Amino acid sequence: MARIRKPAAVLAACALMGGTALVQAQEIEAVATAEEIAGVTAALAAIGCELGEATVEKESDTLLEVDDATCSMGQFDIKLDNTFMILSITNDGPVDPAAVHVDATEAEVTAVTAALAVLNCTVGEGGVEKETATLFEVDDAVCEAGQFDIKLDGEFAVLTLTRDE
Repeated sequence: MARIRKPAAVLAACALMGGTALVQAQEIEAVATAEEIAGVTAALAAIGCELGEATVEKESDTLLEVDDATCSMGQFDIKLDNTFMILSITNDGPVDPAAVHVDATEAEVTAVTAALAVLNCTVGEGGVEKETATLFEVDDAVCEAGQFDIKLDGEFAVLTLTRDE
């Protein structure tokens, strides 16, 4: 659940009164409404994902997050705005930081294209870039849910999907 930290105004009040106090930030969990959960569920379905065991966290009045959504290509954390527009999708798996830039082969481009098709996306004008030996990027992918920059690992699993406006 979302954690909203209250300011330590009590500490300031105690200090002004000449006293000393130790105050810990109080955490309040903001619960998504049934309407918000329904909107998030519909947005996830549009990209082949579902809540499964995940919960919808309300990070702020304008930001919702799903930790561990179940998608056809794996498990993802997904952030949406309050209109249920997907802002980002992040794979829970590690990314290989090996920085080796080489051109993507025809077979790799075909594999990336197939991985995007599962998300109802196509490679946009930006094409497929091989950023490292095990990291691919598609700039300006065209998806049913909008235009996104998408990163995939060396096995063509989606790592991140970030709205590109």
